[in-house]
Amino acid sequence: RIQETPEAARTQREPAHIPEIPGQQTSTEETPGERILTEEMRGEFNSGNLGISAAYEASRLPKEEQREIMEDVPEGENRAKEIAEKVAEAKEQRKAKREEPQDAGGENGQQEEYETPHPEGITSICYSCTKYETCNVKTGTCTRCDQYKNRAEAYKTEEQRYSEEQDRIDRETKKRLREMEEERRMQELPSQTKRIHRIEVGGTVFKNICDMFQTFLLKESDGEKEGEDIEIMEYKGGKETGRKARARIIYIMQERTGLEDGYCILGIRILQSLE
Repeated sequence: RIQETPEAARTQREPAHIPEIPGQQTSTEETPGERILTEEMRGEFNSGNLGISAAYEASRLPKEEQREIMEDVPEGENRAKEIAEKVAEAKEQRKAKREEPQDAGGENGQQEEYETPHPEGITSICYSCTKYETCNVKTGTCTRCDQYKNRAEAYKTEEQRYSEEQDRIDRETKKRLREMEEERRMQELPSQTKRIHRIEVGGTVFKNICDMFQTFLLKESDGEKEGEDIEIMEYKGGKETGRKARARIIYIMQERTGLEDGYCILGIRILQSLE
């Protein structure tokens, strides 16, 4: 059995010495760059509830943050652990804040969105000119020249020129045919306002038509078509009587035996009589 020496026994009875925090100051004034613990933090450290590493990191925090940590952590068995966690959390927040990129500009602290530039280049016409090899004023930015002659056009063969001319004629012919087809279609479309032919007849014929005893008219052709309406006006003594009737052409007879050239027979159906 090893006997304890008086020095060893005294060492075991005395509490372990707690090293001072580097830069620890007892002054209440805080100087930038100094590491100072608040009274509350120093009390936890001196009582052995706060480790050296946690105390060191806490000393790097401003006094206000140290006091907030001490106020947030309640009394209890795990207080030392919670203080260390709070200190580590504050350390990470300060580190993240230092690493944030500074705002590049913009009003109200908002960073302007980067837009990719799209510069436009200039292709000099000198490169496609027939005089490029001999010209002594050619540049890489020329856009107009009174002596310019297109190299590709000047060196075309007769076959190429003939082929291009035929292609041009074909394009113009197709364009003209399309225009003619459009005109034909427009002419075949039904008119929004139907043409009304006006026909003058005597009183007897007018009465027979209105009484539906007569269902046709012999007259000089005026371009009438089936489905069109006609307006029949009564004449007596060479004057209009004011009586009218509306009828619809249901058939047309022309170029028949017995009909003079330029005349036709219209088959009609009365729609209404107008006084």
